[in-house]
Amino acid sequence: MLKDIIHFLFYLIRKYLFCVVLCLPYALFSQSEYDSAIKHYNNNQFNLASTSFQKLIKDADPFDTINRTNYYITYSKVLKQIEKIDSSYYYLSQAKPYIFSKKNKDSILLYYALQSELTRFDNNKYLCDKTILESEAFFNSNKSYEFDKDILAYYLNRKAAGFNAFHHAN
Repeated sequence: MLKDIIHFLFYLIRKYLFCVVLCLPYALFSQSEYDSAIKHYNNNQFNLASTSFQKLIKDADPFDTINRTNYYITYSKVLKQIEKIDSSYYYLSQAKPYIFSKKNKDSILLYYALQSELTRFDNNKYLCDKTILESEAFFNSNKSYEFDKDILAYYLNRKAAGFNAFHHAN
């Protein structure tokens, strides 16, 4: 019995060690590529960040929804900065199903803040008002939840910016 367990453990180690050896360089490459993309974004080098995120999205594992979603959201923000608004909407919409399926309240509120910012930047009053109404309904239905203070501050700031952009004279 003990001999069978030991053989089984060695079998698993050999099987998965092979996977680790094959996948580790890709994982390290992906992380360094992501770090490079974020560095470009933080340094306002949006064209370089755009190129890096395009590569990350193209090379991402289709089953790695967490990283893909992160790439989509950040790439959407990059595209907004280089005024490719339609593409920015597209990549943010690609992240939406995963964000809402996980039911993480902070992530959903962040999604609404990003959507509100895009609609304001795009000067789309109808979509901005719709986003604000949806986000208010979500926020009000979760009043007992203690949102992350940074996400909440960002959400309230973007909501106020949307109101200011379209309703300041009303």
